[in-house]
Amino acid sequence: FLSEKEDFPNLIFDFLRKLKTNEKVLDHPVKDLEKSVCREKVRMLGLVRFKKVKEGYYYSSISPQYNVIGLLAPHFSSRQGKQEWIIHDMSRQVAIFGAGRDWEIKELTGMNFQTSFEEKIVQLLWQEHFKALPVPGRKNRKRQKSLIPRRYWPHLIEKQ
Repeated sequence: FLSEKEDFPNLIFDFLRKLKTNEKVLDHPVKDLEKSVCREKVRMLGLVRFKKVKEGYYYSSISPQYNVIGLLAPHFSSRQGKQEWIIHDMSRQVAIFGAGRDWEIKELTGMNFQTSFEEKIVQLLWQEHFKALPVPGRKNRKRQKSLIPRRYWPHLIEKQ
């Protein structure tokens, strides 16, 4: 369902029918979709970058391939303490609004969050650190692109 594939209702129905009749389902397309969605969730857990905005809370924008924003909420609600935070899925225009252990998913359109002055300084320091860290002779752009695909780069502070 979260893959948002066009024919997912038929795929799920076929999968459930095969389960009921004890047919082989190990190589069913639903299994591949499930793996892809889970992989995207894990990737997003590692790529969410919060920044402090002027309104006083922490904001992160993402554009995942699949609709995994609801799967991210429990992870961040248990780790953000009493902070208020937002994870915004830019491609679907929905966001998780979290405060402490509570969170909810709402539609979010037309919002422009201004980064705080302190956060801009931290981001500049992080970008300088990221530039100074690699050994020039060991640069491998192809490997870097395979580990973090280019579609995620606009949301990474170190790539801006």
